[in-house]
Amino acid sequence: MIYIKEGNNITALVHTNTSFDCNVEADQKPYIEWLYHNTSFKNVNDTNLNDGIIIKDSNSSSNESIIAELLKLIDVTHLNEGWYTCKAILKNDTVYASVYLKAINTLEVPKNKVFKLKVYHSITMVISYELIILACVIMIVHRQKKKKELMARQSDGNEKITQWTKKIVIEKLKIPDVNESLTKPVVNIKKKKSKSTNYKLPIDRDFEFPRHKLYLGRTIGEGEYGKVVRGKIDGIIRETGLCKLAVKMLKDGHTDSDMIDLVSEMEIMKMIGKHQNVISLLGCCSQDGPLYVLMEFTLYGNLRDFLRNNRPTSGRRTGRVGILGYPLDESHLLSFGYQVANGMNYLSFRKCIHGDLAAKKVLVNEDLKLKISDFGLARDIQNQDYYRKNTDGREPIKWMAPESLFFGLYTIQSNVWSYGVLLWEIMTLGGTPYPSVPNVEQLFNLLQTGYRMEKPFYCSQEVYSIMQNCWNDNPNNRPKFNDVMKIFNKIGSETSHLDLVELKIPQPPTPPPVNKIHSTQQPELNL
Repeated sequence: MIYIKEGNNITALVHTNTSFDCNVEADQKPYIEWLYHNTSFKNVNDTNLNDGIIIKDSNSSSNESIIAELLKLIDVTHLNEGWYTCKAILKNDTVYASVYLKAINTLEVPKNKVFKLKVYHSITMVISYELIILACVIMIVHRQKKKKELMARQSDGNEKITQWTKKIVIEKLKIPDVNESLTKPVVNIKKKKSKSTNYKLPIDRDFEFPRHKLYLGRTIGEGEYGKVVRGKIDGIIRETGLCKLAVKMLKDGHTDSDMIDLVSEMEIMKMIGKHQNVISLLGCCSQDGPLYVLMEFTLYGNLRDFLRNNRPTSGRRTGRVGILGYPLDESHLLSFGYQVANGMNYLSFRKCIHGDLAAKKVLVNEDLKLKISDFGLARDIQNQDYYRKNTDGREPIKWMAPESLFFGLYTIQSNVWSYGVLLWEIMTLGGTPYPSVPNVEQLFNLLQTGYRMEKPFYCSQEVYSIMQNCWNDNPNNRPKFNDVMKIFNKIGSETSHLDLVELKIPQPPTPPPVNKIHSTQQPELNL
């Protein structure tokens, strides 16, 4: 026997926290699921119950510190508005109860309290000003005292100033076997008094490369705190036979957090291992100087810019594939889609979530082999099938799945959604996703109402169907990367006996308005 009590709807202020409690009475412990239905649902009933997104269940609450019956929302926004349903299952019995969350910007204050609030506010302001003045006086006196103490020490001949060596500690360094799950390294920084201010990293002799044999060249890419430069080395690196490579490093002005991110990325690359469609770590220079992460060098840079640079113009054969001397055709685009799926299938097998999958994060080698790169936001999911992002940071909004956007929930299946956007980039030859959506807020609303991007001009219906399946609202209904590879193999076998057409189609028309939800038929290439 199982019974669930109905709860009350909740109104929460924006940027506050709230929680939902599932009051279940049963003679045994039931299986609990929390589902979310967005504001397009007027209510939750037996018909649409399973249309919601599962955001928490008993399996994900195996940790004793996490209670399945309690759902917490951190930093509520208007995007979190909607129905939250607790579904309890015990043997053949299923019961559920739903409450509606409304997010508001401010609380209404009764008029008879406004005057009192103004008085309290004035008093508070006066006290605050007095406290600020007092704090300034104390600070000035304290600084003068410190200055005198320093001058006294220097006059005694003691000119030594304490500095710190920042020791980087890396846990979980064991590289798993090919059949084992990936374990994210734990990276911490411990300070130690020293005469220098350098970082001290533990040496990994399997990857450490002599710094004096490395020659740095021009910068080939950079971000706010890091950059990648071309590098050359004396001799070769192990069995690769390479003498050119890419060197990733931090720029001046970086923080300890940036160093931790770079070390974490390097350690994840060590554990991922080698795959033909994943960028390989060749080594590192971690001793006696700044950290250099040595990676494969790819001739053509990132996939997004490569596609844009090889677009046909006015129907003429102006797009060339570097030194190969011929333009792109459909076979290249199909190959690109397959190769990225192949690399992501390998990362999924290693239980690694790529937190920033996009065309600009995929590199193109001289033989047109694609390499998935940039594991700065990558996470392992060894002990569970998802991870939840709880910290602020820059996010690849247009590539993120709804469950990642609205709940910070990342899974292999949310990577599948991102892959669908990347495939759209490939088929538009480096187009910008959601070109007709003016801002991020409108994108959130459109995704909730079922809007999806149109079929690209150079795209067949078979490939567009892959994108649509990747963009399914329900993560469980999205294809696995292995399934995507099989579909590409089928498309390839059906087109291998045909003459593949060069991409010489004029530029597509202006994108439709954002309120046009359903796809329209566009000219296709004959595959």
